[in-house]
Amino acid sequence: MDSATDGAIFFSIGSNAQSSQLPQETISVILNEFRKSKLKILWKFETDLPNLPDNIKIGKWLPQNDILAHPNVKLFISHCGKGGITEAKYHGVPILAMPMFVDQFSNAVKILNEGWAVSLPLGDINENTFSSALDEVLNNASYARVSKKLSALYRDRP
Repeated sequence: MDSATDGAIFFSIGSNAQSSQLPQETISVILNEFRKSKLKILWKFETDLPNLPDNIKIGKWLPQNDILAHPNVKLFISHCGKGGITEAKYHGVPILAMPMFVDQFSNAVKILNEGWAVSLPLGDINENTFSSALDEVLNNASYARVSKKLSALYRDRP
């Protein structure tokens, strides 16, 4: 993380779902977009991925809160579980929301309405939509600004 001078992305879809079980086409789209990025990528991925570029590191388990606390993290790609969005809000990290089931959809709507997230349903991922969603949240400063403001408000209590 310290070497991510251009920034980093953390990608995790939680403990009940597994990135390795995403459709192969979706994994390929995500990998191809990450491969083009100068950002470092930490991806909770439960199996081996051959031929990873140098900017991508995978792990079966990653310390989510510690990663989100790192100042070089620019984006959290998340399924929008309550724990993850709470940690992201606390640390002021914008989210690319990919809700999958249960309360994740309403959690995603809430953070979209608060202005610190972009949503991309997993079934809608293709080269254009994934690239556009990343570009929007990483290059539109309003998401980072709102997430930092909400972090300050969230921390301003006993």
